[in-house]
Parts: sequence; C-alpha cells; structure tokens
Amino acid sequence: MWGLGGAGGELIIYRIADQLAKEGHTVNLVSLVGWNYSGYNPTRYANVFTQRKFLRPLFSIQFLLESNRRFKRFSWATTQFYEMNMRILANLVKKVKSDIVIATSWYTILPTVRAGGKYVFVQDSIDAYFIYDQWKEVKKYISKAFSSDLTFLSISNYTDNIIKQFNSKEKILRVGIFIPDEFFNTRLVKPSQRKRIIMTIARIAPTKGFDTFVKAMNEIYRKRKDFEIHIVNSDNFNLGDLGFKYIEHPRLSWTELANLYASSYIFVYTSRLESFGLPPVEAMACGTPVVMTRTEGSKDYGIHNHNSLIADVDDYKKIAEYVEYLLDNPSEADRLSLGTIETAKKFKFEEFMKRFKKR
Repeated sequence: MWGLGGAGGELIIYRIADQLAKEGHTVNLVSLVGWNYSGYNPTRYANVFTQRKFLRPLFSIQFLLESNRRFKRFSWATTQFYEMNMRILANLVKKVKSDIVIATSWYTILPTVRAGGKYVFVQDSIDAYFIYDQWKEVKKYISKAFSSDLTFLSISNYTDNIIKQFNSKEKILRVGIFIPDEFFNTRLVKPSQRKRIIMTIARIAPTKGFDTFVKAMNEIYRKRKDFEIHIVNSDNFNLGDLGFKYIEHPRLSWTELANLYASSYIFVYTSRLESFGLPPVEAMACGTPVVMTRTEGSKDYGIHNHNSLIADVDDYKKIAEYVEYLLDNPSEADRLSLGTIETAKKFKFEEFMKRFKKR
C-alpha cells in the first residue's frame, strides 16, 4: 500500500487481509507510512510493515507537492520524490518475503513489479488525478503503471475500461467488490416508518461533490424544514455554517454507520467521480432509498427508479427535487427500499472472497 488510511478503498483492503489471515494465511500489509488517524488500526489479524520513521517525510513532501495548491510552483519536484518512494517501497516489499504480492493502487504497481509481484487490485478512479493533480508527470506514471505486465483484479466496468485504455494484453480478472456484513445486519424498517432524516457523508476531496449536497439542501431548506440533516464528517474538517441546521457525526465504525443508514429516510450521494462508489450500496443494504449522481462507477448497480433516483453530476436542483419527491411520497420511498435490498445482496463479502481466492 502507498499509505495506510481510512478511505473506503483502504478499508476494503483491510477486510480482505483480515479474512485471509483468519483462514490461516500469513498476510503482510506493506506501506510507506502508518495510520492517518491517531489510534486508528482497522486490521486485527494482518501484519503491518512500514518504512523507518526518518524516511516518512519523503512521502509527506510528495503529497504536498502533488496536491497542495500552495506548493504548485514546486510541483515539478514531485517526480524525484515519487521515484525515491517507489524504490523504498519496492525494497521494503522485497524484505518482507511473500509468495504473492498484490499492488493496491496505481502508485504501488511499479514498486510491485520491481519486487517481483504479479497482481494489482484495481479500485482507482484515475480521472481524478488527470483533472485535479498539479503534478504534470502523473499521466506518464499512470500510463507506465497500467501498461505493466501484471494480472489486473478489477472491481467494475469502469476499472475494466481504465485497464484497457493503457494495456493491450488486457489480463483482466473481474473480482467485483463487496460491502461488509455489518450493513446487512441492521433491523429493516420501512422508510415510511422512519424519522425524516436526510443523511450524507462529507468528504473534502472535490471529486466527492459535497458542495453539490450543500446547494441541494439549501434549495429545499428555504421552502421547508420538516426533516433533519445528518452529516458523517469522515475527513474531520470544519463544516462551518452551511446555511441549514445539521447534526454532525465523526468518523464512525461500520456498525455505527450501518445503524445510521438504517435510521435514515434518504441517503444522498453527490459524487463527481467514482470507480464504483460504495456508500450508496451500503445504504441500500440497510433498506434506505438513495438519491445520487450518475458516475461511471455507479452504473454497475444504480438503477433509476428501482433502487435510487439518479441525477446528473452537479445537478443540485434535480437532487433537491428528488429528495422533496420522496419526502412527499413515503410509499415511493418504501418501493425504492425493496429495490435497494435486492441490489445489495449481490455484493456480499462471502461471495466476493470466493471469487478473489479463485482468481
């Protein structure tokens, strides 16, 4: 791994690692840096290896040069730090001897190749790097990474197409994706019998479209206030005055998150770019109707008027319209809820692991 964080894709990796470890395999997570959050360690059974602390600033410097606008004029130096970090990670992987080495992002593909690995688990939404990254060499390195002679374990049609864009050999095995069992273990209550709670997850990255959610809620809030807004602040940033009243939740465990989904009337997801997009499916497993934007990744499961109401990216007025429609029509919320449960059953962890181990 490039870094050990707490985003959805990283949590997926930890759950896979723990399951393999529980089945008797020795599983090593090899990363440049440790956990992004103090006291945060979501893996219980896998071994974790990171580089020496005195080298970790190299990772931090690369991150700042690559993405922080204050350092844009120095972004040309990102290449040097990325090359150093690749070498460090490759050497670390070699020291942690393993029979199978799997890269977990485009960043770690080239170090994995150098360390003799043959697989990559592809969850990347690379469009985000092309649009938002200030590092000019990023396209070259992404192209080089995906052109590598590896076997690609793909999660969706979107990731299939990304691989095909760069790799003519197309050694692609579709393993799919999953949501943890916790989301299937909630008490299912019809939305019409729930409190009128509109829920979302706030992420600071522009690709997640939190600003679209804010605009949509303000559009509704000016006309009516017969609902509550609950925001899960996963990135722990200052939400401030959004123009409407809201209840803020910190980063939640899977069980806590599942319970919040299950008590909400509508889950709103206004992302701009996704390779899949896990939160809508998590909400669906809890029987919660979803109002969301149409991304390439969500096309694998989002069916308008069956398990969700889907608007174009950035169309906050349509998002607001759909939310109001469900607030005014509880029977429609109940109907969508049936579709959500049916959809979510296709993404159970047990079935995913069968495919993953078979590949």
